[in-house]
Amino acid sequence: MPKATQTEHQGTRPAAKAADNTPEQNRTGAASYLASAWQRGAIFLRRNTRDTRVVAVHARAWRRFSIDSAVLATIAVALFLGMSALFSDRVAIRPIQVPADLSSRGYHEEVVARRLVDAWLAISLASPTNKERTNLAGDWEQTDVTLPYANLSLQGLVVQAQSAFGVKPNQIGGEITRDEEGLLTLTLRMTGGQTTVDPVVVYGGESVEDLIERGGEAVMRLVDPYVLASWLAGSRPYEAHDLAQECLVREDCPDERAYNLFGRLAMMEGNLDAAAKFYRQAWTTSLELRRPFVHALVNEASVWNGLAEQALAAGDADEAQEHLAAARGALAQAEENDSDLIRIRKTNAYLEALAGLAASTFDNDNSAACRHRINAMSELDASADGNDGRDFSDITDSEAWIALKALDCPD
Repeated sequence: MPKATQTEHQGTRPAAKAADNTPEQNRTGAASYLASAWQRGAIFLRRNTRDTRVVAVHARAWRRFSIDSAVLATIAVALFLGMSALFSDRVAIRPIQVPADLSSRGYHEEVVARRLVDAWLAISLASPTNKERTNLAGDWEQTDVTLPYANLSLQGLVVQAQSAFGVKPNQIGGEITRDEEGLLTLTLRMTGGQTTVDPVVVYGGESVEDLIERGGEAVMRLVDPYVLASWLAGSRPYEAHDLAQECLVREDCPDERAYNLFGRLAMMEGNLDAAAKFYRQAWTTSLELRRPFVHALVNEASVWNGLAEQALAAGDADEAQEHLAAARGALAQAEENDSDLIRIRKTNAYLEALAGLAASTFDNDNSAACRHRINAMSELDASADGNDGRDFSDITDSEAWIALKALDCPD
């Protein structure tokens, strides 16, 4: 190839790589890079610092909210407990003072109080009445709360509030003493409440265990004489009668149940006429007090059934019918006030059995007797469905029921 042509081709080659930067240019570039890095770092720090402050503010707010919520919840619980304690009908038993020799044998003041509560509880569980029991607890079992930031005791506030409202809490206290002959005596007193109750004194021998056992009755007499009377009715009816009489003069004792117990005691003596009057008195008293006691009506109906049974045995049809009509009236009233009471069904079953027997015996009307038998069995089945373990042998083993079952009735 000619030289000129080569020169032309060489002239068309790319220019050579520029030479390296000068030292001045390098210093300027480094400074610019450092300034940019510093600026980015400052922005990063500002952003993170701001986020950290926000997190800290939120953390403090949440911590304050948690503390305030806990304080408010504690105050709410304290107020609830305080109001419950302020107007509670609870009876507190305080430690019982004891002689030094009993204390040295382990019968300390609080131990004796606890044992008296145990003896009271045994009677409460054994008493057949369905009356709601009074809440009895040891003075040492009272709930106490210290309000935060105020250093105030809940019990202290309750005592002050009770004093301001004129509420006197019921408390039982007392002592055991020993005379010169070594015989022990327990004296119990109940203070507070709206009713003044005389102290109860229990005289015992040398046995502290016997004294504590009998002391359970003394506690129950102070707390709820009707429950004690109901428990004693079967074994010591005269004492039960006196306790029911005492119940009538105490404001904290239900009068209608006292009359009901008089009816029960009269039935146990065989005086059915008096029993019917007492049960009716129990019902009318409960209406006056605006707390209908339906069991009194069912008890009255049972008495009329018993009187009808006696009239049937004596061959007096008219008297039997009168008593059965009275029983129906009492049961109708009972059902109007409590249609779900199982005892109504059971008592009505026996009434139908007696009515069937009367129809068969005096009217020779087997068809009517069979209708009564169907009604009686239906009522007894309804009772059995919800009897929760009740025994119906007093009906199914009776002469009236057996005679009714023996009737030749169509299926």
